[in-house]
Amino acid sequence: MEISLLITTCRRPESLGHTLAAVERLEAVPGHDHEVLVIENGASAETRAVVARYASFRYLSEPVPGASRVRNRGVASSRGKILLFLDDDVRPEPGWLQAMWRPLATGMADGINGDIRMPPELERDWMEPAHRHWLACVHPDPNTPPAQLIGASMGLRREVFTRISRFDDEMGPGATYEAGEEGLFSAQMERAGFRLRGVPEARAWHHFAPERLRREAWLRYANRSGQSVAYIEYHWRHEAPRRPRLSLARATLRRRIWRLTHPAQLRRTEGISMREFYLDWHQARLAQHVRFARAPRVYPAFGLSKLAASG
Repeated sequence: MEISLLITTCRRPESLGHTLAAVERLEAVPGHDHEVLVIENGASAETRAVVARYASFRYLSEPVPGASRVRNRGVASSRGKILLFLDDDVRPEPGWLQAMWRPLATGMADGINGDIRMPPELERDWMEPAHRHWLACVHPDPNTPPAQLIGASMGLRREVFTRISRFDDEMGPGATYEAGEEGLFSAQMERAGFRLRGVPEARAWHHFAPERLRREAWLRYANRSGQSVAYIEYHWRHEAPRRPRLSLARATLRRRIWRLTHPAQLRRTEGISMREFYLDWHQARLAQHVRFARAPRVYPAFGLSKLAASG
């Protein structure tokens, strides 16, 4: 088996159905077989029924919560030398499979990002490039290596997992630290000497839930992302602020002052000022460093495999 396409899902059978319909329309790579695995976090009859519409697609279940566990289950259960990943709300265009396969098969890259577009009905006038980035809608430059992989539409050569054993099970949606798993894995790839590349011709459309645009969703994500970055800094980079409690107090004060001086922003129902987003992100990051203080580290500095769970 040359190519394995791994689709991760979690209790979204309707969205998954649209994704699988798009996957069925993909143009195959001439002379190369591919398999499609759908890995669900948990198990539901509705998802099984959606996958059962496609005789050649395989259904798997990962009972322990966490997006990284789901991806790791897919990697372990697949047979391809080239591993391609899609989320259950991402719909690839017909040429996506061939475009993603090519740079990995020819040795141009070890890890790739596709071009992830936002459907017109989800576009908003208030969006800045940073909003689009946090919504996993990215347009890669083939001449500039991406800062990190984006799991919604990415690819890896299987040999990457001979150096980096797995995605960190404690990171990603549904896990203890609900973001940052792709950032850590990308940093580990760079440390191991693997090459990342963007593939703009591999286009897919990210049909995320409109609820993700609401102000409270942005605030939750800022908090989760800040905590996850602190996890990477403390446990993997072996870095920490010199005086985390004092830094946290200052960050909390800056956040309060900003909110007092920008009351109109607090009345928004959709979107968020990126200034407020990063104030919340920074506060959550520092608060997590305070909780980590003097805890045993779970990675050797810049390590490619884990020593233990963080507890």
